[in-house]
Amino acid sequence: MAELSLVLNSQEVALGLRKEKKQPKNTFDKVELTGMITQEGMLRTNPVHTRIDTSIITDGFPYPQLFVLNKVVIICGRTDIYEWNGTALIHKINVTGGMIWKVMESFNFIYLTNGEVSVKRDPWNKYYTLDDEVISHALCNYNGQVLAGSYKRKLNE
Repeated sequence: MAELSLVLNSQEVALGLRKEKKQPKNTFDKVELTGMITQEGMLRTNPVHTRIDTSIITDGFPYPQLFVLNKVVIICGRTDIYEWNGTALIHKINVTGGMIWKVMESFNFIYLTNGEVSVKRDPWNKYYTLDDEVISHALCNYNGQVLAGSYKRKLNE
C-alpha cells in the first residue's frame, strides 16, 4: 500500500492540528500529518484497502469504471459488467459498447446505462438483464423513483 504523507507549511492550517480534542487549539504542537483520514470530525488511521484486480478488463481509458453501491460493488468495462465478490470479479453480462456508464441504485434495484443499452439488476435473483424500454444518457434516484434523461428512443416508439 502506498503511503500518503502531507506536510503542512501553512501556519493557519498547522495551528488547527492537535493530538486530542481536549488539547487547546493554536498551540503549534503538530505540523505534519501522515497516514490519517478525517472521520466523524477527528483524525483516524487510514484503513488498509486491497486493490481490486481489474487486469481482465483491457479496455482503454476511462475503463474500468468502479461503482461502490450500498450492497454491491460493480465494475464496468466498455462491453462487460462485473460484480466484486470480495476476492474476484464475477462476469454478469456482455452488452453493446457505448459511452461511460451511469448507475442508479434504489435499495436492491440497480439500473445502468451507457447511452446504447440499459441494464437492470433484479433485486430478488440478482440477475442482470437488458432493458430496451428506456435507453438514456443520465440517471437519478429521486426519492426512490428512477429518473432518466436524454432518451435515445421514445417509450412508445
